[in-house]
Amino acid sequence: QREREAFFVSISGWDMHNEVYNALQYRLGQVNNALKSFVAEMEAQALWNDVVVLSASDFGRTLTSNGRGSDHAWAGNHFIAGGAIKGGQIFGKYPARLAEEGPQILSRGRVIPETSLEAVWSPLALWFGVKRADLNTVLPNRANFLPDGIIEPEQLFKQ
Repeated sequence: QREREAFFVSISGWDMHNEVYNALQYRLGQVNNALKSFVAEMEAQALWNDVVVLSASDFGRTLTSNGRGSDHAWAGNHFIAGGAIKGGQIFGKYPARLAEEGPQILSRGRVIPETSLEAVWSPLALWFGVKRADLNTVLPNRANFLPDGIIEPEQLFKQ
């Protein structure tokens, strides 16, 4: 049995229907500074190898502009970090074509995600101590992505 804790941190201002460039640069700068401080503190306390940081969002953005920004969509980019994480990897595939004729692109530049949330949460659930036999209960849509659509713990974590 593992003892893990979860903390949730939120930063608002990502719903950029207008003026994406400067607003995105500002928000990502805030995230970068916060992560640098957090990692430095966890390393100072010798805890970084026991920490996983995961970004999350309830929506992605369209590829096409609405004039000054972008609108709500499905696919998005996220990161996972931690002392025990195998860094420098990209999971999923970038769409072969970004035009609306592309196989993953719908109208107005809405991208169908290549990698599911279940793919990312499967190894994290195991890290939290969920038994493999219980993964489909904890992640009810997980079975829709088996076997190739799930990230295995050995792909994500250092041994």
